[in-house]
Amino acid sequence: KLLFVVQELTNQQLLVVKFVRTYSANVYRDCAKVNIAPKLIAIEKLAGNWFIVVMEYLSSEYFTF
Repeated sequence: KLLFVVQELTNQQLLVVKFVRTYSANVYRDCAKVNIAPKLIAIEKLAGNWFIVVMEYLSSEYFTF
């Protein structure tokens, strides 16, 4: 998977960046609204039918198993 955890230079916030072929931003935003997905920061279409998706990073403390 093309999934990376990155840290912003300005405020040191951790983010998740992933590269995917298909992505439903509307469905993802709906999930984030009800707190079942991290907040979507950005999504951009790239050359070659790829998308770059940036979302908030959630630590393991967020999850209940």
